[in-house]
Amino acid sequence: MTYKPKFRYTNSMVVGLMAIENARATVDAIDLPDYVLFPLRRDASIRSTHFSTKIEGNILGLREVRKVVEGKRNRLGQYEQEVRNYWKALEFLQREVEKKTPISHKFIQQLHRIIEVRGLGRRGKYSPYRAEQNSVKNESGQVVYLPPEPKDVQPLMDDLVEWAESQTTHQLPVPIWAGILSYQFLTIHPFMDGNGRTARALATYLLHREGYGLRGIFSLEDHYVKDINAYYERLQMGLPVNYYYGRNDPDLLPWLYYFTYIVASAFMEAAKYLAQVEGGKLGVEDLLLASLDTRQKRVLGHFRLHNEFINARDLISLFPGKMTINLARNLLRKYADVGFLTCDTKKGRMKMYKLEEKYENALFKPSRKRALESLLVRSFGSFDLMRKKD
Repeated sequence: MTYKPKFRYTNSMVVGLMAIENARATVDAIDLPDYVLFPLRRDASIRSTHFSTKIEGNILGLREVRKVVEGKRNRLGQYEQEVRNYWKALEFLQREVEKKTPISHKFIQQLHRIIEVRGLGRRGKYSPYRAEQNSVKNESGQVVYLPPEPKDVQPLMDDLVEWAESQTTHQLPVPIWAGILSYQFLTIHPFMDGNGRTARALATYLLHREGYGLRGIFSLEDHYVKDINAYYERLQMGLPVNYYYGRNDPDLLPWLYYFTYIVASAFMEAAKYLAQVEGGKLGVEDLLLASLDTRQKRVLGHFRLHNEFINARDLISLFPGKMTINLARNLLRKYADVGFLTCDTKKGRMKMYKLEEKYENALFKPSRKRALESLLVRSFGSFDLMRKKD
């Protein structure tokens, strides 16, 4: 293995790593029902999708991204296609986390294919590494980074993949591991396009796979965009434009200092968020709601987000890859038969259902409603964990 990243630990980085561990322990200790956690997980994934595509120039706002994810926008232009692709990539990664899939060439190339697929027609399952020279330009068209030549991409990716799952690497703190992986991937720039989105998705995947998923309620991208210039500056680290003049063996301290800060900020916010929820006594389920099965509790999460109706397509979106339209329709009819839902209206050929009154009252009783409404409002400021610059 020839890839050996250069870095060192500083006091500020250690403070950040300790904050991450404390936030992780806090979240793990908070016991909340699925109907509370599911909307938070979904909201975090939507924000990750929005901000990761926004960093690359996507013009859709957060509200528009929600509509795309919910299937309410049917004219898939370039920007909507990017959003849909990234959302599908996050669903793919969630399934791979459950299988603890190792990071390999095929894994990376399949992830990129999902992120970068465009238009209609047949396409392969895996994206090939680039065979042409590419470059990174700023808004004025100036080249700010010239990646390695195509002939070096495969051997560099061989080294990175070997490093990513080596025994030595597994001994690193997980945030450091994820930070190095995403940085070196971006440095190699192995694809013609979509490298930034793929790198950010890889970092989040590794955190989730290694037990730092925080129940899926955090979004690193949310914190990158709070100071996007800092994100770009730390990636550049003041190095020359050409890969071969210093970027081939850099000191990663500036980037890892920044990445640790981002993860710590996101984790601290999530921990404070859930602590507020627990303080509102939302961790104790009403007996009526506690009697529901896992699927029904996820349906409650849908009503928490939308607070009106659900149809078969909505149900499919709650259980991606696990439900057909016929199964969804049958399940909704079953829920109506047992008194969980009520068939309320019909829009075209699609029946609409609402919560039966007793479940609606339990979910939206005043004290619960006030606390739950605060769940989706991000009101915390930035966390100044590392006041001393390294």
